[in-house]
Amino acid sequence: MAEVALIVLRAIIFKTSFSSSGASYHDSSEMEEVLPVLLILLDERDSTSRAVVLLLAEYCSENPDEKILPEIFKRLNSGKKSQRKNAFDVIAEIIHNTSDQEKHFRI
Repeated sequence: MAEVALIVLRAIIFKTSFSSSGASYHDSSEMEEVLPVLLILLDERDSTSRAVVLLLAEYCSENPDEKILPEIFKRLNSGKKSQRKNAFDVIAEIIHNTSDQEKHFRI
């Protein structure tokens, strides 16, 4: 379910058609516009927040210089358990994505 929601989020935010893998994010202006809304969606633990976790992790894996990671790290110190868990999930997914990328580039 979260994978389908991820595809829908990509299509809506980036106004393009994405497959379930291999997304490419070249223009960060769309993400900057919707980031505050996406962060609000990380306040709960549901399928929507899971899709946002995957989207943010995927985006951060491809764009490590963006402003998103500091916002995620701030949520690790949140008073809300769901915010902390979702922030941790984003970081875990980034690590997972990065290790997957390294496996593909090994000879």
